[in-house]
Amino acid sequence: MCYTLYPSTSSDRSFEQGSYAHCSFDRVEDSSPEGGVSKLRYPHRWFVGIGHECSCGFRHLGHGSIDLGFSDPVDWWDEEDNEIEATAELYRLVKSLVDSSATVDLADSWEGASLAGC
Repeated sequence: MCYTLYPSTSSDRSFEQGSYAHCSFDRVEDSSPEGGVSKLRYPHRWFVGIGHECSCGFRHLGHGSIDLGFSDPVDWWDEEDNEIEATAELYRLVKSLVDSSATVDLADSWEGASLAGC
């Protein structure tokens, strides 16, 4: 099982052929059975991973966390340099979309988790 991170945007910019050193993007169909996809509001939907893998290397909200955003570093989880760089790269991408007046949302969930009632 893995974390899955799905951004959607109003921008028709393609990320598949982008020059991203640490993040990979795969277009997601509206009919995808993944729970997070059904919560996305914008027409251009993507799965984002680190390299060509899952989304686990991004920081995720801790259990019981109330504040939104990436969790603080913890001593028991050694982050790889490419995971830190991927997080920064994704942040810069989202910022550039927002700066260009595009709208963006993100669904972050545990693979296979039910988001019913969310």
